[in-house]
Amino acid sequence: MTKKTRRLGITLILAFPIMLMVGCDKTSTSPKHYVDDNWSQADVTRGGLLYDKWWTVNESSTPTTNFNPLWDSQTTNTRSGGDTWRCKECHGWDYRGKDGRYSSGSHYTGFAGVYDASDLTAAAIFDAIKDEDGDHDLSTVMSDADIQDLAKFIKDGLIDMSQYIGPDKNALGSSTAGQAKYNTNCALCHGANGLALDFDADDGTQGVGFLSNDNPQEVFHKIRWGNPGTDMDGMVDKGLTNEDISDILAYCQTLPLTLNDAANIVRGGLLYDKWWTVNSGTTPSTSFDPIWTTQSTNTRTGADTWRCKECHGWDYKGKDGAYSSGSHYTGFTGVYDVRTSSPADIYTSVLGTGTDHDLSAVLSEQDASDLALFISEGLIDVSLYINYSTKLSNGNTTDGGALYATYCESCHGSDGNTIDFDDDDGSQGVGFLSNDNPYEVLHKIRWGNPASIMPSMVNLGVSDANINDILAYCQTLP
Repeated sequence: MTKKTRRLGITLILAFPIMLMVGCDKTSTSPKHYVDDNWSQADVTRGGLLYDKWWTVNESSTPTTNFNPLWDSQTTNTRSGGDTWRCKECHGWDYRGKDGRYSSGSHYTGFAGVYDASDLTAAAIFDAIKDEDGDHDLSTVMSDADIQDLAKFIKDGLIDMSQYIGPDKNALGSSTAGQAKYNTNCALCHGANGLALDFDADDGTQGVGFLSNDNPQEVFHKIRWGNPGTDMDGMVDKGLTNEDISDILAYCQTLPLTLNDAANIVRGGLLYDKWWTVNSGTTPSTSFDPIWTTQSTNTRTGADTWRCKECHGWDYKGKDGAYSSGSHYTGFTGVYDVRTSSPADIYTSVLGTGTDHDLSAVLSEQDASDLALFISEGLIDVSLYINYSTKLSNGNTTDGGALYATYCESCHGSDGNTIDFDDDDGSQGVGFLSNDNPYEVLHKIRWGNPASIMPSMVNLGVSDANINDILAYCQTLP
């Protein structure tokens, strides 16, 4: 055995905590090997997903037993079952195992990483992963094609994460640059504040902001390659660079950890619309007594009578605004003038404990805080944007068309009729709604639509003037 061959063999053993065949010289002319015949077909992205959780990628059964005998050779990481089979659990999200992010803590195993193995031949990496009849034998749970993709990922997909994430877990990218990239690639599913998807069903605290600060290496990996078993695409396949991904991660670290960190103005705007779809409350079946019974002009019943907008209007001016007449008229005042009150007074008014407006049984303190912030800082004078006589927006339709194509067309369609808002006759597309009730559409463009993936344009950084441009364009749609 030459010195070079011995060095490669030792390196490979250090990279994978197993006994391996040695003598895999990069220049050797060994017999034809599976990976030699099929390497051009290897899929590095699929390999990155397999590294995360292979059984969701190759549609295997989730392992219920520990990865023996390797797992039993350590006692510091006490996880069991499926987690013990994940490549990342031994070798880390930063690929450095005991010498990286998992050098201490509950994930520590003492096993080496795979980062240095990228210097080895593809065949050597393939054999190390497969290790048929060895302690690292994955041949019973992964096909040769799986192992080939995983080898491709280790050979060509690993990066030095210390170039993008500092020792204190802070992303080294630009959060300012990352915001636009996040809005383009991530906000549609994760929401503008990163809290649309909850990654911890127990307490609802793990949004994108939480994960990005808690384990940025994991988030970096998932942004690059995607998340197994979900629709999340890897940004590598979309052509984003590692610098772009570092920018996205930096912005994610600025997002709120939980809804309870501070009052959330966007959530307040959604609560104003239909609070029970936002706080997962029960849809009200009775009318809002005793307030509702003090008027007789609006004959709606049940849940509609509990919506803030039904009394105070989409333009926030109640009896003095768009609902000054017609079937929605109640005679109740709006909330627009209340915005100048102190936040504490607004909070007290929203919750209404012990008064005719008592919502304390259906709204939490957090709900009331979010609504109060929305009333205090989120209201606009709608008359500056919509002519109340004609109901027409004074926005720029040309600019609005470009914005609509960017933010709205993928869901609502180029003609605005992909989504039907009236199951009875199919006539209520975006064009219909924007002309029939432009005040409602303006509110929803600004804050989003409860219980849907429609993002808040305010949270995406779109100005109110440009939001009005979108409304103006929507009014031109059929």
